[in-house]
Amino acid sequence: MKARLWLVDLNTELLLGKEVVYLWCISENGERILLVDDSVENFFFAISENILPEEAIKSSFPELKKHGVLRMEVCDKRLLGKPIKAVKIVVDKSENIERVVGRLNRLKTFQKIYEDDIRLSTRYLIEKRITPSSWIEVEAEESPNLPSIPNFKAFKVKSIEPLEFSSIPKLRVMAVHILKVGEKGSPKPEYDPVVAISILTSEGESKQFTYDGKSDKKLIDDFINYIKSYDPDIILGYGITEDWNYLIERSKRVNSLLEVGRNYAKPHTSVFGHVSITGRLCIDLYHDARDNPQLTEYTLDEYARSLGLRVDPQIPEYKYYEYLSDPSKKEMLLKQSEECAKLIYRIWNIMGDFIIQLSQLTGLPMDHVLTASSGHRAEYYLIREAYSIGELIPPRTEKPYVPYAGGLVLQPKKGVYENVSILDFSSMYPNIMLKYNISPDTYVPSEESCENCFISPESGHRFRRDYEGVYTRMLQKLLNARKEIREKLKSVEEESIEYRILDARQKVLKVLANTLYGYAGWIGARWYLREVAESVAEWGRYTIRKAMEKAEQLGLKIIYGDTDSIFVIDGDKLEELMKWIEEELGMEVRIDKIYRRILFTEAKKRYGGLLEDGSLEVVGLEVVRGDWAEIAKETQLGVLKIMLETMNTDKAISYVRNIIADTRSGKVDVEKLVIWKRLTKPPEAYEVRAPHVLAALELIRRGWRVDIGDKVGYVILKGTSRIGERAKPYQLVEKADIDYEYYVRNQIVPSALRILEVFGVDEQTLLKEPRRGLMLFGTE
Repeated sequence: MKARLWLVDLNTELLLGKEVVYLWCISENGERILLVDDSVENFFFAISENILPEEAIKSSFPELKKHGVLRMEVCDKRLLGKPIKAVKIVVDKSENIERVVGRLNRLKTFQKIYEDDIRLSTRYLIEKRITPSSWIEVEAEESPNLPSIPNFKAFKVKSIEPLEFSSIPKLRVMAVHILKVGEKGSPKPEYDPVVAISILTSEGESKQFTYDGKSDKKLIDDFINYIKSYDPDIILGYGITEDWNYLIERSKRVNSLLEVGRNYAKPHTSVFGHVSITGRLCIDLYHDARDNPQLTEYTLDEYARSLGLRVDPQIPEYKYYEYLSDPSKKEMLLKQSEECAKLIYRIWNIMGDFIIQLSQLTGLPMDHVLTASSGHRAEYYLIREAYSIGELIPPRTEKPYVPYAGGLVLQPKKGVYENVSILDFSSMYPNIMLKYNISPDTYVPSEESCENCFISPESGHRFRRDYEGVYTRMLQKLLNARKEIREKLKSVEEESIEYRILDARQKVLKVLANTLYGYAGWIGARWYLREVAESVAEWGRYTIRKAMEKAEQLGLKIIYGDTDSIFVIDGDKLEELMKWIEEELGMEVRIDKIYRRILFTEAKKRYGGLLEDGSLEVVGLEVVRGDWAEIAKETQLGVLKIMLETMNTDKAISYVRNIIADTRSGKVDVEKLVIWKRLTKPPEAYEVRAPHVLAALELIRRGWRVDIGDKVGYVILKGTSRIGERAKPYQLVEKADIDYEYYVRNQIVPSALRILEVFGVDEQTLLKEPRRGLMLFGTE
């Protein structure tokens, strides 16, 4: 058989005592195909610094052969750009590699070990030059002893090649929302059954399995059977990693066999933290939300809104039990679960192409690519690039953190400014690395001579000009590919599938290129070198300063700068400045945003702005932080909106005074007074008894289940003791006991003053009683 197939996922298995790779694929006509490849080899590299590699092999092979080494051979490799002779050591099984390395360390024949920590599935992809979520061309044959998988045809691989083919086959996608409810605190699988599982498939079928009031066994079994009958390629959820762990524990307690893998395997947590289901992809969109700096609560509805989706108000999790136990409200809760499954699928329609392209380019399967940090994604791409030029892949080692100066952040000038443009240098760092050939393998240590080197502007670190570094090679490839795609997009119909896929790919290329600077400064990186990150930061500061100097020469006023952007009051010379930056500094720059008005406090990275479309953007202020009561956030957002839209101080003062009056008179809902804080360790492990910790301990004393990771909501009550001792769990609070004056003076007024003090308003002004008959928002 010769066929074009799309690789969904892969895993390694033992077949007849030999390690093989399973490739789960989809054919061009939609057939599900399992490929089995037994040609894969386990190997790593070793370097001998004292004797010739041939002699090292001769002296060590007889001993290593006893521990599973099949053969050893000398290879020409590169180590940080320099040619070197390395010994390739081929081992019979993955599980024996650690034992062989341990034996090598005792023999002391070799001094350095490389690539012993590369997993077999990763090695296979690199060796075959293929990636998940991509097309491959395969020659395969039928063979005895291949596994029998329902709905799949199995073949043995004879040859396999990557294919450049941009289409995506029709995937069977199943969006899942699992409703769990705890009577006292967060739901725990030891006590609390699953209430409902809601499903929406890519064919539009909607299903919901519900708890019968006695046991969740039938619900779980129905869910398992549905997976087997629908046979999804992708199981999609939000927080589904935690959900699967919950289901694993529940299935044990009700004796359900959670055999949902395509080979009937049970789900398990992989070494990378995601839940692995053999032959299927389990994609947790929560991990994408966690990477979004604009989010504060990381709820499904907040994430959906950040992607531009309209979402109805959600029942908060802390009210789930109230709704579940009230027959008149229960259906509302179950309906919300159904709507959540639909919302998850709508998010997939927006994010799916991006996730697929991210998987293709990094070489990580879709279920892993979202759980991986941005540094790991960049590293997987680098590993493939390094392999292509024969560069040995460094091991991950513990390295001391040595601080260095980062990007340039200016102290803002407090006040309100109009017509402010943000000049974005977001591609600055990749361009700097390219321009000055900054890479670990081009760095020249101080003890070595270099006649023709780039020299960093502050520390004097040197980088070779005559050799293309691994970072440089990666960046050039990414940026060239993006340039080609963007050119191609000009001739492709915007509504077409091809446009959608190409646009997603160019976005991923940009993300990966911009990630490399952060990766260079990450001490967990295989290729970490402080001098590299330090030099890029130095050239970045140099670039921003030069741009600022030129702006001032042109008469433009700069009011703020943050790492890779500067805030400029718009003027006639803005285009001239941008042209100069591109021509003289060799950096791309673009107008990222234009604010009609923007307000700065005295602190760095804290401002709020009114964009051209009338929307508000808030950075660093209380309104976007999770540790303030909702009443404080509401107040600050309202004040900011009034001041940026109208610049009417009286109107803002009146607005705050009315909130204060409503609060003092007890008209504000208790929910708006709750302060939420997440436990980062078990409550009893805290030495400092902060308010949320004391509230958690009280809940435990009253029989609630509270543990690490749970969010604790508390309200401050009246009294004379210190604040922490007056913090009570919101579930146990009577409205008459609330210390409303605390909220006025410690939540509402401080959050409002963060904005209004810029206009000379003080605390006493806000605390004055509103005049009788004054309208809610004052007068214009």
